[in-house]
Amino acid sequence: MQGDRDAPRATRPGSQGGTSALKPIHLPARKSPAILVITLLAVCLLGAATALPAAASGKEFEPTWPPSKKTPSGPPAFQGGGGFSLSLLYLDVDALNAKIQQAISQEGWNLPTFTPGQPLVLWGGGGGAGGERVRFGGFGGGGELLEKSNNGASRFSLGFGGVTLHYVIRPGVESVALPHAGNPYPNGRVRFTVGGLVGGGGYELTLTSYSDPTGPTGRDYAHHRTASQAFLLLAPEAGVEFALTPFTHLRVAATYFYAIPVGGEKLDTYIHPDPETVQRLGVSVGLIFGIF
Repeated sequence: MQGDRDAPRATRPGSQGGTSALKPIHLPARKSPAILVITLLAVCLLGAATALPAAASGKEFEPTWPPSKKTPSGPPAFQGGGGFSLSLLYLDVDALNAKIQQAISQEGWNLPTFTPGQPLVLWGGGGGAGGERVRFGGFGGGGELLEKSNNGASRFSLGFGGVTLHYVIRPGVESVALPHAGNPYPNGRVRFTVGGLVGGGGYELTLTSYSDPTGPTGRDYAHHRTASQAFLLLAPEAGVEFALTPFTHLRVAATYFYAIPVGGEKLDTYIHPDPETVQRLGVSVGLIFGIF
């Protein structure tokens, strides 16, 4: 009886007196070590096939994983910088000398005059920032002409400052990018700028006599005559920039210095310089540092 109960049954009663076959249960077979080895070899061959084209082209193979942290191109987070420049403003020196001669004739002073054609040397600095085509910033500078002798001195000084706005032309460059190891000059090495400065400033002519021969006894102390003028400044400019390194740039520009007189003048009628004296052409050369 026990043996009959333990014997496997091929059929069982159906719900309606019929019989149905029992489905055998199959357990998944274990993969043999040979299959694992074959799979590993296939993966290695696939990797070798990927690397062969790069090796054949002579380029160094770089794996795609982990992802590279380099960003060889794309819009820069910041584009700008600053620097300094040396400018030459070609004043109307003859007009200044005419004012000096008027003081000489009135006072009897023996004053030196300026050298005809001598430019006014202006030192200045500033900076700017912007995008692909437009750059805005600020700039200021100043300088003086000075002639001295044993009897007196003639001095003309000028200072100015303002905001700048330039349109940047980059030949052959469609969009700006940060310098990187593959291309240190992604924005090109040559740029052209058109724009200018809007601001203000002032100039002053000071004449000093160390002795005054007029009068019965004369004077042996310095005597001054001064005339000054404040002005609004419009200075249109065109320039060219050349990248010496990715972060150092040489800039050369031509500027027209247009001064519009405003209040704040100190008038000495005979020696007061006319605004036309400084409404002249200037040139500048400078170094700027940054990403442009």
